[in-house]
Amino acid sequence: MLNLSSQPAPSDALTRATRALAAEQLVVAPTETVFGLFALGSSPAAIERLRAARRLLAPSADSAAPSAWHAPTVAAAIAAIGAMPPAGERALRRLAPGPVTLVVERNAPEMAALRERLRVAPGVIDDGRAVMVRVSDAEHIAQLAAVGAMVGEGLLAASEPARNIDQARRAITQSGVEVGAVIEEPPPRIGRGSTLVRLPSAGGYVIERQGAMDGAYIHRRMERVVLFLCSGNTCRSPMAQAIATDLASRRAAGDGYATVAQSAGLSAMDGQPPTREGVDAVAQLGIAWPGATRSKHATRDMIARAEAVYVMTGTHLRQALSLDPLARGKVHLLDPSGADIADPIGGPRSEYDALARQMKVLIGQRLDELDAAARRGDGADA
Repeated sequence: MLNLSSQPAPSDALTRATRALAAEQLVVAPTETVFGLFALGSSPAAIERLRAARRLLAPSADSAAPSAWHAPTVAAAIAAIGAMPPAGERALRRLAPGPVTLVVERNAPEMAALRERLRVAPGVIDDGRAVMVRVSDAEHIAQLAAVGAMVGEGLLAASEPARNIDQARRAITQSGVEVGAVIEEPPPRIGRGSTLVRLPSAGGYVIERQGAMDGAYIHRRMERVVLFLCSGNTCRSPMAQAIATDLASRRAAGDGYATVAQSAGLSAMDGQPPTREGVDAVAQLGIAWPGATRSKHATRDMIARAEAVYVMTGTHLRQALSLDPLARGKVHLLDPSGADIADPIGGPRSEYDALARQMKVLIGQRLDELDAAARRGDGADA
């Protein structure tokens, strides 16, 4: 049995752990959440050791229950799992790496193909209907996961995950579990188990167990934010926000995540009301104005958080990129033809009506582009 009092240097510990996994032994290592007990998923002998350890550590638990596959990278997880609904791939790209375990539903042929890719037996990482996937943001876990199909779970100590090395040592010593290597550093920075999120085959996502990743944060990360910019944020961009909100609400049910339209002005004074003509022109289309909107000055944070940014003129495009040079590639003119959308301020009501009709067509085209990109897996991690 491993001498748990030894404390090798981190590089030595990683080498020993890598060798132990390859030798079909168990490894104790910290993730960002808690200490975990890991095994090589493609090794029947290692899986039997992991299940035997589970019986010793938590006698009341189901020792045959699947463990989470720890993928080395998000890209590796997506490649192994295969095609998913837009919300599924979005969840992997936007929630991982991090303290979340994703339960990805697969049909029988898809599950068989996944097991074959990872060389794992039925029941190791799946219950026949869904596979458990984790991408830790701890660098050493990614390095260990690159050894093969590494599987594991939070190390149980008195039915609680081990938050520090002392709890991990005590659990191993008292239970008599044999391990081949221990990585002690760096310690878990969170000290709480991962959040469990199910990705149904029909689309969408469901938070099944609260944990280290807050549910409100998950919902924010899953949102697709579309930002419209003009000069004063009193007519063109709030009109676009209202129209986009309406169009997105009619098409988003199949995506399984919300599209949130926002607007701001690159030269705006905060707190100004929208023009009456703009509100009435949008109402003429049968679209409700999105609440008591007031003008907001555009900020770099707004642009950085948005998945797509649409501006009205070439001048706005240059201003937006000057505000956030890193946004190049996601800031576009609203009109795909490259034409400017003129400011109707001071013009007759008919000009606003024509602008609203034009915007409805252009925004529909832009949302179609975003939906197509989501289906291809492009831009989901913006």
